[in-house]
Amino acid sequence: MAAADASTSKFTCRPNADGCSSNQVGTPPPAAPPPGSSPPAVPPRSGSPIWSGANSYFLWALSSADQDEILSSFIAAGVKVVRIFITGIAAGAKGSSAVEVNQLESTTVGVYDDKVLQLVDDLMVKTFNSGIKLNIVFHDRYMIDCTWGCDAYAYQWGAYTTYQNGATHDVSAWYQNANFASEYENRMLHIVNHVNPTLGRAWKDLPEAIFGFGIQNEGQAHSPIGDPNWVCNRATFIKANLAPGINVLTGGGADVPDSILSQHISCPAIDVISVHSYDSGAWSRSDYLQLFQQIVAGGKRAIVEEFGASGSGKASSLAAQISQITNSWGVPSFAWQVMKPSNPNDYEFFTDQGDVWSAFTSAIADASGKPGTFSWPEII
Repeated sequence: MAAADASTSKFTCRPNADGCSSNQVGTPPPAAPPPGSSPPAVPPRSGSPIWSGANSYFLWALSSADQDEILSSFIAAGVKVVRIFITGIAAGAKGSSAVEVNQLESTTVGVYDDKVLQLVDDLMVKTFNSGIKLNIVFHDRYMIDCTWGCDAYAYQWGAYTTYQNGATHDVSAWYQNANFASEYENRMLHIVNHVNPTLGRAWKDLPEAIFGFGIQNEGQAHSPIGDPNWVCNRATFIKANLAPGINVLTGGGADVPDSILSQHISCPAIDVISVHSYDSGAWSRSDYLQLFQQIVAGGKRAIVEEFGASGSGKASSLAAQISQITNSWGVPSFAWQVMKPSNPNDYEFFTDQGDVWSAFTSAIADASGKPGTFSWPEII
C-alpha cells in the first residue's frame, strides 16, 4: 500500500489491520468453494457491447487546461463515463493543479457551499461536448467518521471530537438515525435540483449529460452494517425526482460481498449495482462470480466501479484485471483513478506514466465491442 496522503480526502486502499484489508468489521469473508469444484458457468452474453469508464473523482477542481488534456485522452481511449464525487478537496491535492474547494456541507448540515456544484457545472459542459457522461456520487462515506477528513455530518454526529483521521470506525449508528437520513435526502435533493446555467436545466433533468447518481461512496464500508436497506431507502427517495434515463447507483462497498447485498438486488429504485474491490484476484474468484450471478438473476445491472493497482506491477495488473472483468463478468469497468500527474507508487495514473496508460488503453480497447452481460441503451 502506498503512503497515505490525508490532504486528498480520499484513500483508495482503506486502512485496516493489514493496511489493505477488504473485509468489513463484523463481516466474515465469503466461504471459498470446495477444493476441486468447478467455477460457475459464465452468464450468457446477450447485452450491449462492453464499454469502459474511469474514476477521476476531483477532476472538476483541476485547471481548465488539465481537464481538457484528461478529457482528450479519455476521448482517444474510448472512455464513456467519468465518475466524480461531490466532496471537498485541498489545493494541490495529489500534486495536481486542484484549487481548494470546501465540502458542500462543511460544518453545518443543510448549509450549502455550492462552489463544488458550480465547478461540476463547468466540467459537465466539457464532458457533454466530448460525448462523455458523468457518474456523480452524492457523498463519501469516509467523511462521516473523519477517516480522511470531516464534513458537517461528522460535526453533527460528534465524530469530529471522537475520531482521528486515518482510521475507519463503527458508523452503524449513523445509518440507523432517521433524522440523519432525512437530512441526507435534503442533500441529495439540493444536488439534483442544482441548475447548470449553460445547459439550462437542473441536473435531475440532464440524462444526456449524466449517466447516474451514486447514493454514497462505499456506504457502511469497514463497519458493521447498521441498516442494509439504507441505500434502497435513499434510492427510492431520489429516483422519484430524476428524469428517465438517469440511473441510481449504489456507490459500492469495501469489497465484492458488501457491494452486492440482497437488499440492493431486490430494490426497485436501484438501477445499477456498483461493485468495488482492490483485490486483484477478485474478478476470477468463483464465489464472487456466484454473487454476480445473483445480480443477473435478480434483473439488475452492474458495473465494476472501483479497482486499481499500484507499484511496479501497475501496468500488468490493470490490464489483467480489465481482461478478467471483461471475460468473467462481461461488465463495464472503472479503474481508479486517472489523475494528472500520475503517481507510480500509488493508484493514480495518466499519460505521463506511459506503460500504464498504454496497458490501460489497450485493455479497454480489447474489451470494447465484446458482447456484454447487460444492455446499456443510455450509452450504446
